Amino acid sequence: MTKQYENIKNQLLVEISKLNTDYVADAIGCDADLFGMLWDMILTEEHPIPWKSAWVFDTVAQRYPYMVEDYIPDIIENLSSFKEDGVKRNMLRLLTRHQLPSDKLGLLFNICYDLMTNGAESIAVKVHAMQICYHISEMETEIKIELHDTIETIMPANSTGFQNRGGKLLEKLKREIWEKNSKV
Repeated sequence: MTKQYENIKNQLLVEISKLNTDYVADAIGCDADLFGMLWDMILTEEHPIPWKSAWVFDTVAQRYPYMVEDYIPDIIENLSSFKEDGVKRNMLRLLTRHQLPSDKLGLLFNICYDLMTNGAESIAVKVHAMQICYHISEMETEIKIELHDTIETIMPANSTGFQNRGGKLLEKLKREIWEKNSKV
């Protein structure tokens, strides 16, 4: 491990706060090597480093969206192996803001569908997964009806936050399904 890697890791351990996350993100800036170190920490380190790294990774990706483009296929490939809620939440949130690779849509839809319907997942994970499923349905329109029916079925068993986002997506899906069927 390099000294820079150790410095980032040690700073992540200082505290859990937006201030510390922003501090580390500022230090990384648009340095591709340091950004890559964060990804390595997400994949290889022990709790709590992966989710703290994921928070900084997402923060840097918000500031410099181009930095994450090469990582998106790897994020999708690794998504189902992430055990920590914070890692899943940050990686899913990041994916909601980026172009999704067409060759990974099936895999990503299956992972997100499972996360969205899994009662054991946190609300934030389920909401981000639902949003990604909706984004995929915009490209793969044949899944709109299934997605609509699934959201409608699981909404009552979920929180008001999930119901709020789910209701908005249901309205969009209803409109899109109706428009598609009225053209036939």
